[in-house]
Amino acid sequence: MGFRSALIAQFRRPRGLLGRLAGRIMFARASNRQRNDWALDLLGLTPEARVLEIGSGPGYAAGRLLARFPSASYVGIDHSDLMVRQAAGRLRAAVSAGKARFVAGPVETADLPGPFDTAFSCNVLQFVADRRAVLRRLGAAVKPGGRIVTVFQPRSGKVSREAGEAWAKSCADDCRAAGLTDLRIEELPLEPVPAFAVVAHAPPPR
Repeated sequence: MGFRSALIAQFRRPRGLLGRLAGRIMFARASNRQRNDWALDLLGLTPEARVLEIGSGPGYAAGRLLARFPSASYVGIDHSDLMVRQAAGRLRAAVSAGKARFVAGPVETADLPGPFDTAFSCNVLQFVADRRAVLRRLGAAVKPGGRIVTVFQPRSGKVSREAGEAWAKSCADDCRAAGLTDLRIEELPLEPVPAFAVVAHAPPPR
């Protein structure tokens, strides 16, 4: 495997020296920042919101959230121990103050200490084995009616607007099957292809 292929492979689950480089790229890359900023905009946040992120990566979105809303609180789940360490290091003050918490582990089994007001992910749910099960977990962790935003921009394989749109429609179907409600799909013009967001809401109480 060449260096480029080895580096690209790290973006799924960063670890080791190449994982550190991948984390720095994820934090600095313009399209990553635009996707995360857009996701935060779509959440409809209030100043004291409790927010859950799936795939917290190196901590960019957490930092942006707490800079905008200092009274908010944040929990980030990531299956990469390295990304959890990078994010916690970047937000050391927020972690010490109890405003941010980073948890290492797969979203399928990680503790989700809700209820949260809202939850989101960016280019993460294409990697999970059972997306509907994950979406059901998020629906249970978020308060009734709270927003759940899933953002996706094709970055490997078939990189096209059509591929992104097809993925978003498939994700929306999974959201419905998981019991989420009031769905809509949004599009953000980016290069080389747009990003798509599935905006859903946690189901009402039974």
